[in-house]
Amino acid sequence: MEDDANYKFTPLEVQKVVEKEKSRIELLAGKFIYSGFNLWVTQRLEESLVITSKLMGSKVTLKIDLEGEHTVNTSDIECANRQDCQSMSQILNVILKQAMSETGYLQFGQRPRFFDSETPISVPELDMQIWSGFKVSAYKY
Repeated sequence: MEDDANYKFTPLEVQKVVEKEKSRIELLAGKFIYSGFNLWVTQRLEESLVITSKLMGSKVTLKIDLEGEHTVNTSDIECANRQDCQSMSQILNVILKQAMSETGYLQFGQRPRFFDSETPISVPELDMQIWSGFKVSAYKY
């Protein structure tokens, strides 16, 4: 995103603009997923996409460039190179994180740990609750 050349946008600010402009991005680039400063699309971008929006009353420009392509051999789930494997792990982890959030699990912090707040186990003698949870991550070993 570009606005004031000296200002560094946070991932949260980028997220707000991407969520606000989701339908326009899908119209121009197709279905996508994103995390932080990364946005992955399912079709090749032939040119940079530029979307103008507002963030907290200020005009901002979101520029989406092709940084590279990643390929996976789906017949045996082998990556073409190490960079592709790292990218695929990152993409799969973003998908898992979104799926856990959409099913009502809460994430605390940056670690991939999700907790079920709907069915806590009460421990009245200790005045506490225990929430069951999961650690969710995808890595190739």
